[in-house]
Amino acid sequence: MLRKPKLAVTMKRKLLQILVAIAKRWKEISLLICVLGALLSYAIPPLRKHTNAFLVLCAIVVVQLVLDIRQIVSKSPLPAKYTSLHEAITDIDTAMRKAMAKKRKKPLEIRIVAGRTMTVANMLKTLGEDVRVGRLLCRETKVMLFCVDPSFAMNLDLSIVRDKDAFQRNMGIYAATIESNCKTLAQFNLDEECKRQGLSFEVVHYKFMPTFFSFLIGNELLYWGSYTWDDVRQDFDGPINPCFRVDHSNEFFVDTYEWQYNRTEFLWSLAKREEETLSA
Repeated sequence: MLRKPKLAVTMKRKLLQILVAIAKRWKEISLLICVLGALLSYAIPPLRKHTNAFLVLCAIVVVQLVLDIRQIVSKSPLPAKYTSLHEAITDIDTAMRKAMAKKRKKPLEIRIVAGRTMTVANMLKTLGEDVRVGRLLCRETKVMLFCVDPSFAMNLDLSIVRDKDAFQRNMGIYAATIESNCKTLAQFNLDEECKRQGLSFEVVHYKFMPTFFSFLIGNELLYWGSYTWDDVRQDFDGPINPCFRVDHSNEFFVDTYEWQYNRTEFLWSLAKREEETLSA
């Protein structure tokens, strides 16, 4: 048989709930107290000298409430889910630029897991160009781009593919695109202005087809989504799939971020092991 909670415990919980409610609505409660104080002081002649003080307090609280309302109305919250990466890419670009320009005690690291780089490359090339010509302030930022190895894409053979010739042609296009985009990004590492501002790009290749995409912006913000196989087109879909945004306000941020960060560490370790094997 369950025991009923003690009266003292119950009263303590109720008191805590009341205090929490007061803390959340303290401005409204303060305004009510000030209005009542002004009315009572005006109604009672001996206290009438305090009416102006209550009215001043009312005005201060009203201004605070107006500012809060204005901030809520003017600030449009970013969605937690986008219909696709294409829809999210502008917000991702904005978030990266803000993070890059922000003063920090430690350098910023942005990790991007892509597939064939076709969606993210233009954004990164524009970002690098803006830093190069001085349109974007950058404070020591390293961008790590994880993407499919071009040689792997060229030699990929899937048993479920019906038209292998068409599939190989597409893979050839993807391989050339990846290689070209990675070479362009590497050029920014040689630019003097990018060096001065501390912007660098590192490309890490992996040798399997993409399963997810993600943008880890420092340890503050994460955008991510998944790749799926389209049996009709006989190709992988990524950028047209939903994209999710998770930040510190989300209760799942830490778990989701650590999961995605761990995957990038895994991809980095695989690439380094591959380099060691080839150089041995």
